[in-house]
Amino acid sequence: MPKPKDRVDLTFDECLDEIDTIVENKRKSWTFKASVMCDFDDIKNIILIHIWKKWYSYDQSQSLGGWIATIVKNQFQNVLRDAYTSTSSPCLQCPCNLGSDDQGNVSCSKFGSQSLECKLYEKWYKKKRHSHNLRLPVPLENHMNEYCEIPDLEMDLESGIVNLHERVKERMTKGEWQIYECLFVKNMTEEETSKKMGFISTEKGRLPGYGRMHQVKKLAAKLAKEALLEHGIETFKKIK
Repeated sequence: MPKPKDRVDLTFDECLDEIDTIVENKRKSWTFKASVMCDFDDIKNIILIHIWKKWYSYDQSQSLGGWIATIVKNQFQNVLRDAYTSTSSPCLQCPCNLGSDDQGNVSCSKFGSQSLECKLYEKWYKKKRHSHNLRLPVPLENHMNEYCEIPDLEMDLESGIVNLHERVKERMTKGEWQIYECLFVKNMTEEETSKKMGFISTEKGRLPGYGRMHQVKKLAAKLAKEALLEHGIETFKKIK
C-alpha cells in the first residue's frame, strides 16, 4: 500500500513509550526460568535493540502491536535456542520421550529411560553434556562434596608480588637483580636507574645503560613467566 503524501512516518524514539508497553505486556509469556542469564529484563533489552535496528522495515500502515508481537516471538525462540536447546539432550524433542518425573528422569518408549544404548543420547552425553550443565544452575545440596573440596584460593596481591620478586631474584645475578630492583621493586624510571647504577655511555642520543636495562627487562619477563608456570596460582595465595 503506497504511503499517503501527507503522512509522516513516526520515528522509533517517538514510539518508544508505546513499544515499551507492548513488549512489557509479553513478560508473562516468557516462562523459561532455568537460567539466570535469561531473565526477561535482559531479553527485553535485546528485543528493544532489535526493534530499533529493524525500525526502517516497519510498514506504519500496519498494526504496531502485531509487528512487535512477531519480533518478540522470534526473539524468544532465538534466546531459548542459544541458551538451552542448542546443547540440550536430544530426548527433549524425541518422539520416544514419554515425559519426566519430579527428579528430571526421562521415560523412553524404546529404552525405558534415558540410556547410552541410544546412539543420539550417547553422542550428546559425550560431547555436549558438560556444556549444557554449565549453562544451567544446579542445587547446591546435590554437590556438597565438590563444594566442600574447593581449595582456599583467597588472594593477597601484595604478598603475591613479593613472592614473585623473590623467585625472580633467585635466578638472577647480583648485578641483574640490582637493575631489576630499581625498575620493578622501587618503580624507578630508566633515567633514575641509570644514575643509581652509575652507567656511563659515549653514545649520543642514548641513555647510559640502555642496552643492559633492556636485557634485564627481557630476562625479567622470561623468569616471571617461568615462575608462574612452575608455581601457578600458589604464587598469589594468601600468606597466613
